[in-house]
Amino acid sequence: MDLIRAVGLWFEDCGLIIQAENVLFRVSRDFLAARSSIFEDMLSLPTPRDAERMSGCPFVRLPDSAENVTAFLRLWCTPS
Repeated sequence: MDLIRAVGLWFEDCGLIIQAENVLFRVSRDFLAARSSIFEDMLSLPTPRDAERMSGCPFVRLPDSAENVTAFLRLWCTPS
C-alpha cells in the first residue's frame, strides 16, 4: 500500500504522525491532546521503547477511515 500525506494536515514542525487507511497526518500531539480526551488519554501513556516511529515521531495507526480522520483533524487543526 502506498502511503500519501494528507493535504493541509501534514505539518513538518509537529510531532505526531497518524495513519488512517493509506493516508498519513502529521499534527501537534499537544494541540490534539488538548482538544480530544481520547487522544489526551492515549498520549499520556508512557511510550514503550520499541514503539513504532516514523521520521522520528511517535506513530499511531487508527482503524478509522481516512475520510473520518480528515474531517476530525480539519475540525480541530485548521483555522476557521
